[in-house]
Amino acid sequence: MSYRREVDRQVKELLDLGLIEPSNADVTYPIVCVAKKDASIRMCIDYRALNAVTKVPNYPMKDTQELIFTAGMAQWLSCLDLLKGYYQIKMHDENRVLTAFSTHNGVYQGKVMPFGLSGASAKELQFLGHKIGGGKHAPDEEKIAAIKRLERPKTKKDVRSVLGLMGFYRSYIPNYAEFATPLTELTKGKKSGDVKWGKREEESFCGLKKALCDDTALNAPDFGKPFEIHADASDYAIGCCLTQKDEKGNYRPIAFVSQKFNKTQRNWATIEKEAYAILFGFKKFDKWLHGTIVEIVTDHNPLKYLIEKTPKSPKLTRWALALQRWSYKITHRPGILNQDADALSRLQTK
Repeated sequence: MSYRREVDRQVKELLDLGLIEPSNADVTYPIVCVAKKDASIRMCIDYRALNAVTKVPNYPMKDTQELIFTAGMAQWLSCLDLLKGYYQIKMHDENRVLTAFSTHNGVYQGKVMPFGLSGASAKELQFLGHKIGGGKHAPDEEKIAAIKRLERPKTKKDVRSVLGLMGFYRSYIPNYAEFATPLTELTKGKKSGDVKWGKREEESFCGLKKALCDDTALNAPDFGKPFEIHADASDYAIGCCLTQKDEKGNYRPIAFVSQKFNKTQRNWATIEKEAYAILFGFKKFDKWLHGTIVEIVTDHNPLKYLIEKTPKSPKLTRWALALQRWSYKITHRPGILNQDADALSRLQTK
C-alpha cells in the first residue's frame, strides 16, 4: 500500500506539471519502484522491450582528456540543473503512445522524454568524474571520499574493482603503473578467491589511496607556452609527466602516464627502457604536442645518442625514426618523476 500511495503521488505530480497525459495505447510497459540512496522511492518504467527494438543514433564522444583540458582552462563555468534533464525534451505527438505505461489506477504516456529510454539524455552536475575550472582539473570530491573509505580488498574480484576505480584517475598519480604493480600481480591467474596480502601489497594499496587523496589537482595546458615531457624508467615500469612552466619558472604538471613492463621488456637494456619511455610519452600526449617544439627532461644522459649518432640496435633505430615526426630537444637533468624515486623503490617487484 505504501508503494501505491507513492506511485499515486508521483503520477499526480507528473500530471500537474504537464509531463504526462492519460493514454489509450494498446501496448504499455510496467512500472518499477526503486529505492534511492535517501530511502525515498523513484517510480521507473521498464522500457526494456521498447529499447530492444529502438535504433539509437550514434554521437561519438570526444576524447575525455581533451574535454577536461578544454573546459579546465575556463575561469568561469555555468552549471544548469534542469531538474531531470530528460524532462526538458518534448516528445513528438505521434511518438507519445510508444511511451505508455500502466499503473494500478490507469494508463499514461509521456509528453516529454521519460526516464529509461535508450535514447534519453544524461545530465550530470560533475563533469566526467572530474572537478574542473580556473585552469585546473582534479578528481571528483565524492569519488575521492569513496576512495578514502575503501577497505583492503580480499578477493581477486575486489582487487580488480579497486584498480578499476583508481585507474580511472591514473593521470593524477606519478608512476601509477609501478605503484600499482603489487596489486596488478594479484589479479593474475584464472583461479578466483582470496588473495595473499603482504607488506608490499599493503604499501601499494595505501600509497595509491594517499596519492589520490592528497592534493591531486593538475593544470590545464596553455597552448601558447612550450611543453616539457619528463620521462623516467625503472626495471619494472616507465612513467612520463607532461608539464609547462609558469612565469616564475615553476613546473605546472598537466598529466601523468605510466605503463608496466612485460617480461620481455624487463630484459631490455637501460637505454632501451629510457628511450621507450620517451616514445611512450610522445604517443600518449601527441594530440597536444604535434607541431610544437618539446623539451624532453631525463636523468639518463646517453639518450642523446639517439639524436647525435645512428644507433646500432635495430630497436633503437626504429624508435629514433619514429621520434622524427616530433620536434624536440633532450635535456639531461633530474625531472619531476625522480622526486618519488625513494617511495617507488619500496614497491618494486622482485
